[in-house]
Amino acid sequence: TGRQHTVGDVAEKIIRLSKSKYEVRLWAVKKQERQVESKSWCANIDKTRKILGWRTQYTFDRGLKEAIKWFRRNQNLYE
Repeated sequence: TGRQHTVGDVAEKIIRLSKSKYEVRLWAVKKQERQVESKSWCANIDKTRKILGWRTQYTFDRGLKEAIKWFRRNQNLYE
């Protein structure tokens, strides 16, 4: 999407879209800063568009919905 999303925002969105009974509890455990962890991630797909002509086909929400459906259909792979 070219937009940043925090881990908390993504987790809350997954819980809402999947109609889960769970809730997000950010920093329920003491937060530890690690020097190797990035403060933010945002994919830049300009080069992919330019070289391959690739375009996104899904919105962020639709992609999450499709992923949730896939995981539900394939739960046996994680048991």
